Amino acid sequence: MNSLLVEIQTEELPPKALKKLSDAFAQEVFTQLKKADFLLPNSKMKAFGAPRRIAVYITDVLADSPDKPFSQRLVPSKIGIGA
Repeated sequence: MNSLLVEIQTEELPPKALKKLSDAFAQEVFTQLKKADFLLPNSKMKAFGAPRRIAVYITDVLADSPDKPFSQRLVPSKIGIGA
């Protein structure tokens, strides 16, 4: 399986809030990937933080997005399909 590393460079983060910020970032990335069915049941995450960057490392990530039917509203058919 594939692993994923997401890193964001930032301005100087406050040292006292660094752990909380990096954990919140990591948890949100993990949650959104799980919600979109990109993660396997045994996926794990690890948060990293430094004064000028935060990151998350996630194991067992799918390489391709799962096929899901969806509906998206675009141009009305009476305008898009004309004579």
